[in-house]
Amino acid sequence: MQPLLRRRLKKVEHVKSVVWYTSIADTTVPIQILPDKIYRSFNSENATLMMVIFDETTSADGTMQAVKDIRKIADKQSFLSGMSCVVSDTKDLTNNETPLYVAIAVILSSIVLAVTMDSFLVPYTLPLKYRNGYHLQPWLEYHFSVRYRI
Repeated sequence: MQPLLRRRLKKVEHVKSVVWYTSIADTTVPIQILPDKIYRSFNSENATLMMVIFDETTSADGTMQAVKDIRKIADKQSFLSGMSCVVSDTKDLTNNETPLYVAIAVILSSIVLAVTMDSFLVPYTLPLKYRNGYHLQPWLEYHFSVRYRI
């Protein structure tokens, strides 16, 4: 008999196998009978280790989806580690924080341009000029030719 979590993990798409101590011995065999090396490989004071092997590469889309599915199946007491989990966490983190960093960069660069340029409006008119083509180009040319006598 296999533990429920192992059976559920084996059913996840792109999971090739799940290795637990029942891969070596049946669950009817008490874990204390296992050799110390094997017992220590899978157990600690209050935790048990399961190794999940995927059928795709570390960063493949299927592996990333399998990691998400495993996290849904495993409860809050379970922790995942390994390269696939690190890649998944990094991808989620960058997707969540990128808009914040872009907003900060835009604000700071606008402040720097407003302080260092002759007119504080230039940093705000340049993006408008290139946003939808050159429809503001005549206004900008007039504005700068009158102000700077070009």
